[in-house]
Amino acid sequence: MIKPSHVFTSVLILALAAPAFADWEGCSIGPQGQSSIQVSNASNFTLTASGNPLDGTTDSIGFASGQSKLNGDCQIIARVARITPGQQDWATGGLMMRESLGGGSKFVALGCTRTQGVQSFVRSEDSGAVTHQLACADCVPPLWLKIVRTGNHIAGYKSNDGSVWLQVFATDVAMKKMVWVGVFATNGGSGPDVTLSFERAATRENAPSE
Repeated sequence: MIKPSHVFTSVLILALAAPAFADWEGCSIGPQGQSSIQVSNASNFTLTASGNPLDGTTDSIGFASGQSKLNGDCQIIARVARITPGQQDWATGGLMMRESLGGGSKFVALGCTRTQGVQSFVRSEDSGAVTHQLACADCVPPLWLKIVRTGNHIAGYKSNDGSVWLQVFATDVAMKKMVWVGVFATNGGSGPDVTLSFERAATRENAPSE
């Protein structure tokens, strides 16, 4: 079942604020982030999106979450099974924590790219520039990724098997206690959409310190 794309409004955000995490809901962030999501079960799905590279002051991406914000210390984990990009080197998808669903929101993300390995992306101020750096040069899907938030400290990890983890980046970003936690995709510019296949995606609050 293909779920329709959405540009979130305040009304829709309130509608999604239910406590259940049984399903994932896709949306577009920014004017060119059109997205769709196909769910096979509660933790396996694909996210398809257009959009622009994560390097401006306003995002243009597809985003999917468990239909609610998470409170305080939390984490997200997923196996990125495949990335099927168009022609752009910066076609990207992975995990993200963001303060709001507005285009200029603070966020931290860890994403697989078409040709640039796994990169971390950080916007530490509202409508500020995004900084990115190489987190793992030779990492390509299939690959497990994880982001853990403890206070203002956010760390990213990668794993080949989902059991043994290696930290690949860390940063401190002051965000509100309630944050949106999910996955993202962008095709990095013009051309065909990018499709990310996620498996065993899960979020939780009160994650243990890593």
